[in-house]
Amino acid sequence: MKHLIQEHLGNTIFFICLIILASGGLLYCKIKKKPLKNETPNTSDNNTGKTIKYLLVYPTLLIILFGVVPGTLLFGPAYIENIIVETFSFVDQNITHDTRRRINELLIDLKDQNPSVRKEAVKILGRKFVERYDLDRNKTWTALEPLVNMLNDNDINVLKETVIVLSEMYSWHRVGPQAIENMLALLKHQDADIRKYAAKALRFTEKKNEKVVKCLIDVLKDEVPDVRNEASESLRWLTSQQFGVDYMKWMQWLEQNKHNFSKTDN
Repeated sequence: MKHLIQEHLGNTIFFICLIILASGGLLYCKIKKKPLKNETPNTSDNNTGKTIKYLLVYPTLLIILFGVVPGTLLFGPAYIENIIVETFSFVDQNITHDTRRRINELLIDLKDQNPSVRKEAVKILGRKFVERYDLDRNKTWTALEPLVNMLNDNDINVLKETVIVLSEMYSWHRVGPQAIENMLALLKHQDADIRKYAAKALRFTEKKNEKVVKCLIDVLKDEVPDVRNEASESLRWLTSQQFGVDYMKWMQWLEQNKHNFSKTDN
C-alpha cells in the first residue's frame, strides 16, 4: 500500500510541477518580450510578471517543499528515482514497432543455449529497454518478468550480469514474492560480487519486510567489506537508521522494532 502511495503521489507531484513550470515559462517569455525601438514598454508587464510569479512559480516551490521533500524523507532516496523512471515510462509508452521487435528478439536470446548470448541479452534488455519501455500498467506485454527469471540461470556470468542489472532497477521486485526469495538466496552465493549486488537490489523492496531486513543484517557478518557496506546502505534505505556495519546494533534495533514489520515476503 505504501509503495502504491509513493508511486502515484510521486507521479502526480512531478506532472503538476512540469505543467506549472511549462505554463509559467511560456507566459513569462511572452510577456517579457522586449519592446520595439519606437515602442514604449507596457507598464502592466511588471504587474503581470509578478502575477505569474505568485500564481505559478511560488506554488511550484510549495509543491516541491511540501510534496517532494517530505516524500523523499518518508520513502527514502528511491522516491525521486521512482518519480523520474515512472515519468519516462509514461512518456515512452508509445513504443515503435522496431523497438518492440528488438525487445522480442532479446527475449528469445534469453533462452539461447550460449551463455554469452544470454548475458548480452540481459545486459541490453535491462539497461536499455525494461525500465524505460516496460508496459507494466496494462500487463499486455512485459519484459520485466523474463529478465527477473534469469536469476535462476545456472551460468555464473549470466547470473552476475542479471543481478547487476536488477540492482539498478527499482521495479524488479514487482514480479512477485518468489523474485525476492531468489534474490535473498543470492546473499549466500559463493561469488562476492553477486552477494554485493543482491544486497544492493534488495533496497528497492518494501520497507516493512522483516525477512529482507533480517537477511541484510546477517550479511553484515560477510567477510568481504564491499558486501557489508552495500548491505549497510540498503538497510539505511529501508529503515532510515544509520548503524553502519555494526551487526549488534542492527539486531538490537530490529528486536525493539519488530512490531513495525510485516511478516509477508512482499
